[in-house]
Amino acid sequence: MRPGAGTEGWVFDSVAGGLHVRQIQGKIAVADFQCNTDGQNCEVKLSGHKATVSMYYNGQALVQLETRGSEIVKRRFSVEPSRNTMKVTVTPMTGRAVQPEELEFERGLPDGQVAGQSAQAKR
Repeated sequence: MRPGAGTEGWVFDSVAGGLHVRQIQGKIAVADFQCNTDGQNCEVKLSGHKATVSMYYNGQALVQLETRGSEIVKRRFSVEPSRNTMKVTVTPMTGRAVQPEELEFERGLPDGQVAGQSAQAKR
């Protein structure tokens, strides 16, 4: 998918002690934070709301647990062997039972990005 309105994506950059993560929706960064990858909680703002995020690796997959109020969402990020596609499995951990949602993102740069690892939604 080409960058622009309606584009969703994630940008991950390695930093000392963890990752710098940006979640893009359209042309807006709804999340922009740094967090370690050892499972410790990080206080962040997501879409302007306070939240807690923890991240850790399970094999080659990055697992993110996001807590906003009483809602918990688990995301599992894995890169396909081609290294051009990232799969994200989104699993609500609270509330009524909902099946995990699987998303695929293709490597690319959202509008205004110059460098770094990013992924855009493929629908």
